[in-house]
Amino acid sequence: MSFLDKELWDDEEIIHTAKHFLLSSLFGIGDGNSYWGSRYYVTNKRLLFKFGWIFPCTESIALRKVEVVKPIQSWYQRLLGVGAIEIIGVGGTRYFFERISDPQEFHRKYQFAEANT
Repeated sequence: MSFLDKELWDDEEIIHTAKHFLLSSLFGIGDGNSYWGSRYYVTNKRLLFKFGWIFPCTESIALRKVEVVKPIQSWYQRLLGVGAIEIIGVGGTRYFFERISDPQEFHRKYQFAEANT
């Protein structure tokens, strides 16, 4: 049983997976160690974030507790298919994830999941 299988709820399905953009880590741009093995999931019930490779840990926020999912990209990040996601939850909880593959698609899948809950 994989790590992700243990984290998913009984009737939860993964709609989209975004990965950390490893090119920046391989060339020493930024802190690649904290992002190595990171994955960002949109499910039909929540947003799930997995960090770490050897000692993985997760955080999540229920879709009903999310107020804003904002993709952030400059023009050259859009060309590379990378960017950032800012997530603001009810009560002002903020998550900010940099160097995510295709943040626009993550945002579209979040909107799809939210509309279908």
